[in-house]
Amino acid sequence: ILLKQFGSWELKELEKFIQSKYFNTSDLVTKTFNILKKDYPNFESSWLQKEKLFKKIFDHVAYDESKLRYVFSDLAKVIEEFIIHKELEKDTQQKRLLLLNFYMNKDLEKYFQQTFEEADKFHQKQHIKDEDYYFYKYLLEEKSYIYSQKQKSRSIDANLQIMVDNLDLFYLSAKLKHIGEMLTREMLLKVTYDKTLISEITQHIENKDYSANSAVNIYYQVVMMHLQPDNEAYYRHLIHLLEIHKNDFNQNELVDMYVFAQNYCTNKINSGHSQYLSEIFLLYKKMIDLNAIYENGYVRPNVFKNIITVGLRLEEYEWTEKFINEYKDKLEPSHIESATNYNLAWLYFAKKDYKKALKQLNSVEFIDIFYILGAKCLLLKIFYELNDYDAFYSLTESFYVYLKRNMLISEYQKSTHINFIRHIKQLMKVRIDKEKSSIEKCREQILESKVLDMNWFLKKIDELL
Repeated sequence: ILLKQFGSWELKELEKFIQSKYFNTSDLVTKTFNILKKDYPNFESSWLQKEKLFKKIFDHVAYDESKLRYVFSDLAKVIEEFIIHKELEKDTQQKRLLLLNFYMNKDLEKYFQQTFEEADKFHQKQHIKDEDYYFYKYLLEEKSYIYSQKQKSRSIDANLQIMVDNLDLFYLSAKLKHIGEMLTREMLLKVTYDKTLISEITQHIENKDYSANSAVNIYYQVVMMHLQPDNEAYYRHLIHLLEIHKNDFNQNELVDMYVFAQNYCTNKINSGHSQYLSEIFLLYKKMIDLNAIYENGYVRPNVFKNIITVGLRLEEYEWTEKFINEYKDKLEPSHIESATNYNLAWLYFAKKDYKKALKQLNSVEFIDIFYILGAKCLLLKIFYELNDYDAFYSLTESFYVYLKRNMLISEYQKSTHINFIRHIKQLMKVRIDKEKSSIEKCREQILESKVLDMNWFLKKIDELL
């Protein structure tokens, strides 16, 4: 039910809205709302059943479900009008555009010019220079252009040029951003998109100076970074631009821009360029400094895990442990216990304290599917390191069955983890057999299959030779 989504203060505001005859002329809608609000916020009482609710609304009228549907439909429309009204209240720029429409249609030149100047001054003061900045300027100039045409004013040419320039800046920044998203998804998910005009746009930007437009410039680097991954200059320039233009974008967009850089580094690491681990570590530190690791006030659990993984791979154990202890309580409460125990287990494993890592994993029951899969992989590695053959082989069998039977696990995750099980069993076998030819063959197969956590496997192979 839509009313569940409202806070107590919002519900009071909605009540005032519904009681206003200007916004709502239906007494039935008001009555229905007053009945429903009594069960706020859960809306789980037995009297909310259709027949009982109908009797409360319509008194002694014979039950007619269609009437109930109509009154709920009318209530929903009023609630939606309230939502629009509240959202518009927050959007000063949109309100000014609507005012300009009104004054233009009524041919009130003085009011139009005054409102336009106020809107333009307000817009110029905005420090966020994202695609919406240019789009609003385009809409503003479009109003002025249309009104100038109507009045046959000499300012038409100036308005037209400014309008088109800002339309171009909006289009280029938005188009490049979405092309960057397409290229990233193609790289990570192995899907294909039709990237219309990509060559024409990149060629155009190369031939024209957009250095004054941070959004266009940054997203151009993002696109070229993907199109020419071997040319590190685009990545370096992107990092430089993010540093000097960090105040031009809101927090969410700045995070997304850093994620583009991280994905580039991740792809380079997966391609064998391990030096990019240090790069991605620096990017995470920058995001921490910018408070860009939060979502809805909490540290994002996947970012928490990724930062720790990179820290451990770089053997930054002291920094990583400090990070876990400092930021664990900033996770969403429901994630704190599982995320802390899971990541501390990986930390102790990296420090070769296998028994402590095992104790950490056994101290909590994981619910999240990715924690479950990661914990099982870590357990297999712990049993391998501890030479606990019985526990090792027992877990390989139960893990395999779990993967086959669990319908919530994607086919990609199933195949990835079945591949992990196959290779760690093979690794255990060659360690027991101690035949050099078998060990070399195992290395070749690991390299060909790109098994999960390949570096650990290769390290174990080297220890056997």
